[in-house]
Amino acid sequence: MIKILMIGPNTKSRGGIATVFSVYEKKPEIDSIYTYTDGSKCKKFFYYIKSILVFFYKISISNYSHIHVHSASRSSFYRKAMFLFLGKILRKKVVFHLHGGEFDKFYLNESKYLKKLFIKFTLSSCDHILVISSHWKKTLKRIFPNMNIYLLHNPISNIYINTYIDNIQSNNNIIFIGRLDKNKGIEKIVSIFNNVIKNGLSKCRLYFIGEGDRKTILDLAIKLNIQDKIVFTGWLEEYEKIETIKNSFVMIFPSRFETFGMSILEVSAIGIPVVATNVGGIPDIIKDNCNGFLYNENNIDGMTKKIIELYENKKLLANVSEKSKLMSKKFLFDLIFSQYIQILHGGKK
Repeated sequence: MIKILMIGPNTKSRGGIATVFSVYEKKPEIDSIYTYTDGSKCKKFFYYIKSILVFFYKISISNYSHIHVHSASRSSFYRKAMFLFLGKILRKKVVFHLHGGEFDKFYLNESKYLKKLFIKFTLSSCDHILVISSHWKKTLKRIFPNMNIYLLHNPISNIYINTYIDNIQSNNNIIFIGRLDKNKGIEKIVSIFNNVIKNGLSKCRLYFIGEGDRKTILDLAIKLNIQDKIVFTGWLEEYEKIETIKNSFVMIFPSRFETFGMSILEVSAIGIPVVATNVGGIPDIIKDNCNGFLYNENNIDGMTKKIIELYENKKLLANVSEKSKLMSKKFLFDLIFSQYIQILHGGKK
């Protein structure tokens, strides 16, 4: 019988890993430990120490078959490595689940010889290494060709699949969901939105759902005189986020790199078309000219024209919306969890 101790960030924290973890931990086969929470450095440190104590307590009272660690790169990797080693010492099956982008850069460029040895030894000790996109499976296989690497897409909560839009053709809002930083292409988002406004779509508003570098966005918006058309919501509770998504007609996501893109999946599941960059794990969710549109990250003109076309061509908008919802169903949690259990039982890579 499979019984899993799953380790990752507090599910009330912000970010894709916490979102995915919150879906998994609802299963009765899974028990959870949180190693990270939002807050000060002092709070994070004591939270981590607490997680180690909780780990030993839970191990002492339950017979787990697997220790499953959700991790990104850099400090996240080093925090989680100890749990992987403890799992092996305790003769448990160990699963390393990689979510964070730039793991190749972290290993190849940022880590010196001894750190490389530590990272490689840690990963080679794992029974299963899970990655969340085809891009990252190829990347890790190139770096670690002899390791047991499996593709397991992130699941979507049923609440998004079960949410429907009343009339997408009447919506005027453009949205972005994620951290507000340059790696997410925030300056490109403002430039594209400015082009959209200048092409006659004056009713449109741009909603940023997330926190981060508001100043860069505002400075550029003021320079372009469109600041009154931009709304910062901050991070929203799930029901508020869903309502904001329902009132939009397109999501723009010109990220420079993306491990998977949970917010893209959430938006698509509700039926909102996505205009995004063709990077990382995004093509696993968005099929170009089907349930969304993919571009080179510098193709601002192409992304602008597509947003305008979606706004003006209501038939195209409705068609892409329908396909977005339909194609998202392959990420339903029950399907992904079934694939996960097959992997733990030795399923194909």
